Amino acid sequence: MEDGKSLDSHISLALDIGMQMLVCGAQISRVEDAIGRICKALGAVETHVFSITSAIIVTAFDDKGNSATQLRRIHAGSYDLTRLQKLNQLSRDICANRVTDTEIPLKLRQIDAQVNRPLWLMALVYALISGSLSIFFGASWTDGICAAGTGIILCFLEYFMRKINLDHVFTVFLVSLLTGLCNAALVKSGLGQRFDAISIGNIMLLIPGIAMTNAVHDMFVDDMLSGVSRFFRSLVIAFLVAFGFTLASTVSKDTVVIDPFYQTVMGALGSVGFALMFQVRGKMLIFAFLGGILSWGTYCIAGLFVGHEALQYLIATTVLTLYAEAFARILRCPSTILLVTGWIPLIPGSMLYYSISALMQDNMPLFVDRILHTFLLMVAMSAGMLLGMTLVHLISPLRPHRGKTKK
Repeated sequence: MEDGKSLDSHISLALDIGMQMLVCGAQISRVEDAIGRICKALGAVETHVFSITSAIIVTAFDDKGNSATQLRRIHAGSYDLTRLQKLNQLSRDICANRVTDTEIPLKLRQIDAQVNRPLWLMALVYALISGSLSIFFGASWTDGICAAGTGIILCFLEYFMRKINLDHVFTVFLVSLLTGLCNAALVKSGLGQRFDAISIGNIMLLIPGIAMTNAVHDMFVDDMLSGVSRFFRSLVIAFLVAFGFTLASTVSKDTVVIDPFYQTVMGALGSVGFALMFQVRGKMLIFAFLGGILSWGTYCIAGLFVGHEALQYLIATTVLTLYAEAFARILRCPSTILLVTGWIPLIPGSMLYYSISALMQDNMPLFVDRILHTFLLMVAMSAGMLLGMTLVHLISPLRPHRGKTKK
């Protein structure tokens, strides 16, 4: 009986860690792997883990034939990559027997005690993301400054709507509409020049491009339930964002030729902005900037040799994945931190917005063309990530093992 209770408590501890990892933005496969390893480190001989974005189920067996099953319901979370790094390190310490089962609750409380950034600092982060990504997508410096200003407004709108516990779906729509109206007012007053150029930086804060790209990746690795549910949830949110901004003003049809070097630097600043928003700290911000430079720089260089955008995305994501996996081992952190922040310039959030906007304007041929192109780019990114990870796994066994000396 005592053995059964011990198995139950060990599963509960593993689920505490896995649940927090999932809420912080970890991939489904990483969560399942971490829970399985922790259960085995705590004494289970066989573990079965099934996870989707909204639930985790674990069944474990010990060496005496006892078994236990537990389920946890997962509610929506937000990316917190510093907390994810600490949870990942905790799971490593458990597997290496540096932390006992009695110490795990204390370690989790210490991680939970992490203080989030103050509102004024997050407002500056929103300004950085909005301004830099507006310029990245072709805005002038004037429009970029306007986008930074409305990014601050967007931050405060989100904060106060969460404070009064408004429904998330309604919050997304209302924030999009009010921010779009602010942008329209700036253009009408003469402070801004192009509505779409100002708005696109704000839209990148709201459009679920990362979630949708992860959804396609989940489908690639056979996590179909998680992938499909996350994909359609992201599509609904993207529709609401487009609906809000479309109500505020009509999307401009202007096109702009952008200098690649200039665009790469702005994209990298966008990566740093999202890293700050995802609670990344210290030296990891430097690697977020380098990841943004590498991803878009590789995309631009690949464009000199190949003539298809999807192939450019494939090459850029493969190189970024190799970078993330290599430096994750050097820095002893989850590769997700480097991958998610480096992705930012590549995430086709603007294309997703323009796709939904075409639907709102009842332009079905343009909607179908854009949404299929967006999906193709996401598939290319997922394929590039899988290709990079496959290359890492092929190379890893060839590395000499350190710490072993010949006698």
